[in-house]
Amino acid sequence: MRIDSTLLSVAATPFRGLGRRASVLGLALLAAGSQPASLLAQDGVDVVSREQAALAEEQALIARQIKRLRGVMSALEQRLRTEGRVHAAGLLAEALKELEEREGDAGATLEEQVNLSSDGLRTGSTMRAIEDQQAALRRMERLLEVLLDRKRVEDLEQELQQLGELKQGLSDAQNEQRQLSEETRALGQESQSAEQKALQKELAQMVAKQQALLAQVEQNARETGAFDLERIAEELAQSIADQQLNLDALGAWKPMASEGQPAAREALAKARRNESRAADLRSSAEALRQAAESTRQADSAAQVRPTQDSLQQSAEEAGRKAKATGGTEEAQAFEALKEAVESLRGDMESPTQRAGAAQSMEQAAEGLEAQAEALAAQAASDRDQAQAWVQAQADPKSTSGAALERVASALAKAKASAQAAQKADPGEAAQAAQEQTREATEEALRALDQAGQAEDILEQALRASQAEQSATMSRLASGLERAMQAAKNADPAAGKAAQEALESAAQQLQEAAQAIRDQDSPQAAQAAESGLQAMQAAQAALEQAQASQAAQSGANAEQAAEQKQLAEQLAQAEAQAKQADLPKPTQSALESAMQKAQQAMQKAAQSLSQPGGSSQAAKAQREASEALQEAAEQASQAGTPQTPEQQEQAQSLAQKQKALKAKLLELARQAEARESQRGQKSLEQASQSASEAAEDIDSSSSEPQGGELDQAQSKQEETEKKIQEALDDLTQEEEQYKTLRQEELLFKISEELAELLKGHREAIEATQTLDEKRGDGPPSRPIRLGLRSIARSEEALASHAGRIAEGLASEGVVVFHEIMNNAAEDLARIARDLGQDGGFQSGLTLQARQDDVERSLVWLQEALTEEMQRRQDEDQEQQKQQDQKNQDQNPPPQPLVPDVAELKVLKRLEAEVLSKLEQTLEIHPELRDPDRVQDPLILEDLVRLAYKHQRVVELFRRFRERLGVPAPDESAD
Repeated sequence: MRIDSTLLSVAATPFRGLGRRASVLGLALLAAGSQPASLLAQDGVDVVSREQAALAEEQALIARQIKRLRGVMSALEQRLRTEGRVHAAGLLAEALKELEEREGDAGATLEEQVNLSSDGLRTGSTMRAIEDQQAALRRMERLLEVLLDRKRVEDLEQELQQLGELKQGLSDAQNEQRQLSEETRALGQESQSAEQKALQKELAQMVAKQQALLAQVEQNARETGAFDLERIAEELAQSIADQQLNLDALGAWKPMASEGQPAAREALAKARRNESRAADLRSSAEALRQAAESTRQADSAAQVRPTQDSLQQSAEEAGRKAKATGGTEEAQAFEALKEAVESLRGDMESPTQRAGAAQSMEQAAEGLEAQAEALAAQAASDRDQAQAWVQAQADPKSTSGAALERVASALAKAKASAQAAQKADPGEAAQAAQEQTREATEEALRALDQAGQAEDILEQALRASQAEQSATMSRLASGLERAMQAAKNADPAAGKAAQEALESAAQQLQEAAQAIRDQDSPQAAQAAESGLQAMQAAQAALEQAQASQAAQSGANAEQAAEQKQLAEQLAQAEAQAKQADLPKPTQSALESAMQKAQQAMQKAAQSLSQPGGSSQAAKAQREASEALQEAAEQASQAGTPQTPEQQEQAQSLAQKQKALKAKLLELARQAEARESQRGQKSLEQASQSASEAAEDIDSSSSEPQGGELDQAQSKQEETEKKIQEALDDLTQEEEQYKTLRQEELLFKISEELAELLKGHREAIEATQTLDEKRGDGPPSRPIRLGLRSIARSEEALASHAGRIAEGLASEGVVVFHEIMNNAAEDLARIARDLGQDGGFQSGLTLQARQDDVERSLVWLQEALTEEMQRRQDEDQEQQKQQDQKNQDQNPPPQPLVPDVAELKVLKRLEAEVLSKLEQTLEIHPELRDPDRVQDPLILEDLVRLAYKHQRVVELFRRFRERLGVPAPDESAD
């Protein structure tokens, strides 16, 4: 979270001013240092003094801005705390602390340090002023980092160190808990009674026997084809049950006559429209009657005006309905209302004229009411037509019968309401009856639609079911043919009969589906019944085939006897289990599991003794095996320490567990003291479960019921689990801090690279300017002084580049380090050539070297910018995917710069070396002559290019080996 932009703008103002003024002062000093001595003696001091005085005043302005900033931040910090914005207020508090921090030899605050710089400028202590300005710049950078909620690399490394120490403590605690768990488990096994150990052994043997029996039954069934026949028999039995349900549904399916239902629905829809039109006509007639009454009672034309406006609104509404429906009745109502409105526009001052207009409106109202009654009569006739069809179709046993009964009930209600409306006097009672008639008609139409929908749904379901059953029978017939070929002892004639019956069932069921599509209910029911009979015939034939197979194969008699014997052995073991001196909960669970296993064994023995029971027997045997394993686990529960040695060991384990609890609490406090508090909750839970484990171990030798060691082991497992959760949380946070550190490093390197590139470009520009001024002869003294100044600047940049290269090397960024290291060496050589040792060079050759350095720095800057943008895009994508459950919470740490970015730069570096070599050969063709004495400087350039090429090859080889790319075949041409 960052502080709002207004405060950041205020905070950045002195930062920008101080940075600009420091640059101005530095340039002024550089300009003074590059002037001839005579010039300085004449007027240089006066110029610099005036400049220093101006800078000192601006420094004082910066100090006042910092003071104002402190006041703004203090007030805003209090307001944010009042609003509950704790994090933002915390950032401001930290920034205020930064403003009050005293640093340096003078122990000055930031404001005081700026004032010291101003004092130094006024007193002529220029170098001291520059040092104070640089220190103030660094402190302002830290201040902005705080307000922007950006952690410094040093802070991130400190956080990573603390995380590492906390993780190490957790890892040690986890190892201790694992060791304690093993010792507790060993004590529990050592404390078991002889009866309990004997029971464990016997149950383990029975588990092995049960699993062996299951394997024998399954193998025998596979060899004889019994499983396939049983599977077909089971599926056929289920299909028969489903077909019986289909027959019941077909009995209730009475499709409505296709030619009658649309006509009945159209009649009801027409009745609904006529009722609605009649209501609109009555409404228009009522509007005319009210207007007539108001007009008759009016005493002047002015009193008629409201009536005219009201009637105008009714006319407009009627016009909209007439336009929307296109109906004749609606158009007539609109015309009647419009004529009435026009009649009221005349001279209404005369009572005779008002009376005439009122009479005309009443006559129009009578006409509309007559039309409404005619429409109502037509609606009643349409309802009678629909009711006659519904009564002919109604069948309480059919699927649509209930819906059609609702249609009939609604129509009866509509008829009664219509009759009541005719008998009632005009008024509210008649209107209410007419409204009930319309609602009942609407209800009848909805019920009829529901009846049709119910019939369509049932028809589709029945058709799909019969088609699916037909396909199932065809598939079972094909499967039965293959199963009979594999079955060694099954009766082939019975199998053939079953297959033919299945094929016949498939044909009958397909015919039933077609009859349903044709809405032929009797034919569909007959075909479905025939299909069911064929399915039952197939079932009987299949049972005969299975019986003959069982009779010839012995019906698994041997396995059935062994299964029965194992069940009897388990019954004897139940009595032995009661003497094992186990805790009551464990004893109860053990007996329950053994009883469950015995019931499953008995069921398996019974299934094995019957034809076609292999699959059921195998299922029961699997249940018995699982129950036996559960019983064995219960029997293997830890015992209660009995001997003094065992009790002493239990007490020792309890003490160790308590000590581990204390360690976990201390780790929890350390986690709580951190800002994120990650892992703190899991550690508290781990210390709680460790405490409970210690209590269970401590009481294991004194409780008569026992079972405490088992509980202790469970709590120890919970403790280990919670420790692992805390470790996972901290590991995730550690990866986040590593990512932040890398992002901050990239940002810092990018900033330093931009500063380096800026300084080098200034040196290039200065070199070109001086080279233009020097001419063809030896350089003058001012030119030499200027070149020396540029040389010192390039030398400082070389040192800066070297430090960046060392930092890149420490992060394992080999290619970027190589380029930066080359740039540092090139800058050092450029600085040498610019000075006296290099002969004050400034020509095209030296400028070309400067351009090479600039190009390399631009490459790095572009690569870093691209990598920073990639990380930003990746972070945004991860934010979008945070709700995905399977998202990797702990991805492996990425390198500071990925391989692909380094390889791209490496490729550009090699291309640059080759291009530079071709350019050198083109400029100096004499290099191709082996007998000619070459220029040492040119040879030095060639050696430098060769070295760069060798380094590129070496770096690529390292990449290839690390990525596992095989080496090229050097013997290939």
